[in-house]
Formats: sequence, structure tokens, C-alpha cells
Amino acid sequence: MNRKSVFSKAAFAGMLAGMLALCLVFTACSPDGGGGSGGGDAVVTDFDLTTLVTAPVSGATPQSTFAGNAQYTGTIAWEDSAGTAHTGAFASSTVYTAVVTLTAKSGYTFTGAATNSFTHSGADGWPIYVASSGTVFIIFPASSGSDLKVKFSVSTAADAFTAVHTAIQDGTYLTKIALGDYIDLDSLTITGSDTITDKDLGSPGEWDYHGRLLRLIVVGINSFKRDGTGEPGTVNANNPSGGPDHVVFQFQNIPVKHDMNATDTNVGGYLGSAMRTYITGDFLTGLQTTTGLTNDMLWAPARKVSQGGDPEAGTDTITTDTLWLPTVWEMFGSNGLVSSPTSETVTNQARLEYYATGAFLKYDSSDNCSSYWLASPKYWSADEFAYVGIDGYFYDLIASEVTGCAPAFCVK
Repeated sequence: MNRKSVFSKAAFAGMLAGMLALCLVFTACSPDGGGGSGGGDAVVTDFDLTTLVTAPVSGATPQSTFAGNAQYTGTIAWEDSAGTAHTGAFASSTVYTAVVTLTAKSGYTFTGAATNSFTHSGADGWPIYVASSGTVFIIFPASSGSDLKVKFSVSTAADAFTAVHTAIQDGTYLTKIALGDYIDLDSLTITGSDTITDKDLGSPGEWDYHGRLLRLIVVGINSFKRDGTGEPGTVNANNPSGGPDHVVFQFQNIPVKHDMNATDTNVGGYLGSAMRTYITGDFLTGLQTTTGLTNDMLWAPARKVSQGGDPEAGTDTITTDTLWLPTVWEMFGSNGLVSSPTSETVTNQARLEYYATGAFLKYDSSDNCSSYWLASPKYWSADEFAYVGIDGYFYDLIASEVTGCAPAFCVK
């Protein structure tokens, strides 16, 4: 399991709380945040920071200060998901933390303000606050991208995909399309299934918002021209000539659930799986009907995937799939202890850049966080494939289990 690729918010919260607690005990931090004597002052009671701290938006300049209210003022420092100080415009699809330092106005004090008493409606969970400290840590969900229908001034998903294809063909796409940008489908009909209708998952603008059920997000730009590091200038061994310019879209959430195989086997790998037959057949037909994506607008990159089996039978090169499930490496940038270290390597894999900062969780039509399949068979196993769990890590699961399906495709 790859525990380097996702940083637990709970662990982050605990670490920050511990650091603040030590600060309070050993360094005599001012409980008034630098304002007032504390003696006889009233304890602050205005705990809602929603209107004072502006949530990150892709392309916006980070807020550094606010005038506050009748009880306190504040300054803001920003950190990315790795805890590194952030300056400059916010990027899309990135988790940011606002480190808010509050200063009590005359007549007020933070001494007596309870742990985690502050709130922010846009936070991903409850803001972290150690009692009496005057410092609040607000973790915001990944900053969203832009609606490509709005960017291209069109009203339908089909017109938006046509605009994306045209921008790639005329070379203007790099200035018009960014990671995290998205196109929402109104509905999706897959043969043999009921029509799926798009809907919000959670409450828009609130901490529990998980996007839309049929939202297709940009998770990579020219990803299959580079190797598994995702670094510019590297070459993907499967596509040595680079292939066409392309934008990779993937379902943000879980529109359907399906087994990988009817029985518990991974022999034959993803290439021989029932899941691949379903995705490249009924699912692809429904998607093309809904989106207007024609075959000449889609590109099938050459991709290496293990053949599975115990011992491993070998490696498949898949060259014809225009709709596919990502591998472990394409999502997480490593094999961990799950996928094959011989068949799926840094030289023959790509890296979907959107996931470099996390954002692995996906939700089903009931707005429940759901696990979902990856294309990689479990290494040295004859009956399991990799999947992403509800904690955002990757594991292995027997092939007959029914779980989430979130395929991806390249528009060229």
C-alpha cells in the first residue's frame, strides 16, 4: 500500500494540534493574540470565519489579512497539502490550508475560547483550534477548476468537447484548459442500465460538497507523452514518438458499479477482464452518444498492464482502448505493494497530474464515499485487482466484488 501518496487530514489535524499545544505549554504564547492584557477582558464569542477568510479559487490571489470584526483582526498564511508555504495564485485541484493568526481588539481575549470553537462553511471538516491560542487552521477542499461550457461559451457537453478538440487541434488549448476544469453531463444512458441523471453530491459551496455525479474533470494534459514521473522532458516508453497533443478526462465520481470479473480471477489481466469488455462496449457507446465524441476526437494511448496470475504471466500492451481504467501508477505515481514492479514501471507508465496533490476520494449516487477499481492486477495473486479504498489509499480486492467504475479517456 502506498502511504506516501496521500497525507491523512486526521493525521495533519493531530500534528497541528500537537504543535500548538506544545507552543502553549512551553513558549508562553500570548492568549490574546497580541492584543489586550487578558485581565478583565471579555472572551471572544464571534467564531464564524466564513465571511472573513475567502476560500481558495483557482487563479485567485491568496488573501493575507482581514479587518476582522468588533472583537479581533487577523492575518493569513497559506500552505499546500505538503505543508509548504504557498505564495502566488492558487492552482486548481489543490488542497490548501489557511493558517489564521487572530489578534484580539482592546477589551477582548482568546483566553477561555474553547478548542475547535471557530467555524468556516467552506472548510473541509472542522477548523483546527487549540483552546485559548488565537491561531486557527482551516483546511479547504481541493480548489475547483472552471466549467468548460462557460469558458468556451457553449451550453451543451457535446459543444464543449468539440471546443476542447478544436483548441487542441489549433494549438490554443494550453491557454484555455487547466487541470481540474470540467464538463458536466446532464445524463448518461448505458445499454442494459437505467439512465443515470446528473446531480450534486453534497451541498454546493459547503464543506461536504463532492462535485457532481456525471462531472468529467481534466486529470492530465499530454500525460502519455511523459513517463511515470510526470516530469516535462521525459519520454513514455509506450509512446516514444509522443503521440498527439491530448487532454485526459475522468469521471470525478462513481456513475456506476461493476465487478472486474464474474469469478475471482485476474488471469488474463485487465485486457481479458469483463470490466474492460463492459467499458469499451456498452459504456463507451453510451458516453459517445451523450458527449458527441467521435472516434477521430478520441486517442487510444499505448499502455502497459500486467497479465496477472500467480506467478505473473507477463505484460500486455493495450493500444486500442479509447475508454479505460487507470493503473495504480497512473493514479498514484508508484506501485506500492500492490501492482507489478516488473510490468508497470516508471518508464512505461504515465502519471495523471491531477492526482499529484491527492483528491483520490470519489462518491456514488447516494453521496457515499465509494471504493473504485483500477486496471492493475494484484502482483503475485491470481484472484485480485487493485482498487482505491474510501480512505484514499490503494489496496487489492477479489475480482468478483462489485465496486465503483470511474473510467478515463483522451481527447486529441
